[in-house]
Amino acid sequence: MRIHNNLPKVRAALYLPEDLLDEARNAVNHLAGNPVRLTLTKLAESALRDTLQELKDRYNDGADFPPRPEDLKGGRPIAARTPNMLQTTCSPRPDAAPESTQVGSKKDELRQKLLEMIRRNESMRRETQK
Repeated sequence: MRIHNNLPKVRAALYLPEDLLDEARNAVNHLAGNPVRLTLTKLAESALRDTLQELKDRYNDGADFPPRPEDLKGGRPIAARTPNMLQTTCSPRPDAAPESTQVGSKKDELRQKLLEMIRRNESMRRETQK
C-alpha cells in the first residue's frame, strides 16, 4: 500500500454502497493496529491510486489524464453532457492486457467493483442516448 503522507489532503464527499463502506470500516477496524495501521483514508487513497493507474494503463497508454478545464459540477455526469466523449477517448487499447479475474484479495475485489460501476454507468449512458 503506497501512501503519500507528505502531500496535503483535501476533503471529498462521495456516495458509496452501504455494504462496501461497512466492509471497508470493518477492515480498517481490524487492521488499525500494528503493523498495518490502516485508516479509511489510507484504504481509499490506495484503492484510488491503484484503480487510477489501471485506468491510465488501459485507456491512456499509462500516461496521466489531461487536466480538466474546470472544476466538476454537481448534477448530471460529464458523459451525459458530452455524449461522444467516452466513445472516442475511453475505449480500451487493443493491446491492453485483459482485466484481472483474480479475486484473491479485498483490493482486487474493490477494484473490480469500481470497474463494474464504470462499465454499468457507460452502458446506462449509451442506453439513454438511444
